[in-house]
Amino acid sequence: MVSASERIQKYKAKYDPTVVGSRFAALKELAGTKVEVAQSELTQIKNDIRVILNDHGISTLFTVPYLSFANRLYGLQRTGVTPEVSQNEAQALAQVWIARGCMPEVINDILVYFGYSPLP
Repeated sequence: MVSASERIQKYKAKYDPTVVGSRFAALKELAGTKVEVAQSELTQIKNDIRVILNDHGISTLFTVPYLSFANRLYGLQRTGVTPEVSQNEAQALAQVWIARGCMPEVINDILVYFGYSPLP
């Protein structure tokens, strides 16, 4: 069993600024590339979702919850879970956003945009 003092020593070693700094330096280029790709995809998604919202006559004032829902679906697709699990989670998230006051027909269109089946 690990003692409290050993845990504290491990913690201090783990968060040593030189160790953390070297890890960040080693991953900087890879992280930058991933962020560039993700931001490009998110910008396209945001623009596409705004078209869906405009088609439904959603005022700019009320776009935030729908864009937030789209961001969650984007994140869900990047988790690497099976398609069945992803579909189930997307359906559950849709119910949450509908319970928060979003229009079901708009939520369904966003689900379809991401390749999920709409709610029944």
